[in-house]
Amino acid sequence: MKILLVEDDMNLAVGLKYSLKEEGFEIRHAESLGEAKDIFLNNKTDLILLDIMLPDGDGYDFCKWVRERDSRIPVIFLTAMEQEESVVKGFGLGANDYVTKPFRVAELVARIKAHYNRSENDYSDDVATISLKRFKLDHSRLCVWKEGERIDLTPTEYKIVRKLVENLGNVVSRDELTKSLWENAGEFLDVNTLSVHIKRIREKLGENDKDGCIRTIRGEGYCFVNE
Repeated sequence: MKILLVEDDMNLAVGLKYSLKEEGFEIRHAESLGEAKDIFLNNKTDLILLDIMLPDGDGYDFCKWVRERDSRIPVIFLTAMEQEESVVKGFGLGANDYVTKPFRVAELVARIKAHYNRSENDYSDDVATISLKRFKLDHSRLCVWKEGERIDLTPTEYKIVRKLVENLGNVVSRDELTKSLWENAGEFLDVNTLSVHIKRIREKLGENDKDGCIRTIRGEGYCFVNE
């Protein structure tokens, strides 16, 4: 797997490069947005590890730039910021996950492998769309059509919606939903990550918990209602 590491802290970058190479990954390192864009445009990249604060901008800008060119490549933010606003912004721009510094290398490796495996396998089915009463899930474009309006989702947001739709009318527990998305990396997830994704999905759909299609079942999980 070819990983693009965008990190301006050289001590952290050197340690990460060594540890990840020991795991069999091929690492290309960029210290700035300009260098990261050059590497991305001229080399095959399977996954991106992305710092937020960079000398010539921030990781949000790069994530948005990448998503304009590739909607599927996994992007994992490396951040020292724990505020929900930072996490929400990253997911809103198309990030798949985030790891808060300092982190365990084993945790990062587990997330890398889980996201890469999903990116390889999630787009292999033959189902192009799933139609509901008010929605149509478009698998080829990773979006939802609501009453004729296209609503773009990040890859992770789309997977959440699809998992709920596949269990239409039934409650999907938080644990089941999390494990289906992050596989073996589920044990490392921040407890707020799933709820942040759900919040973003509802905002994009213009709905709320009470009357929207995604209902919170207190103490159990979530349910997609086709009304």
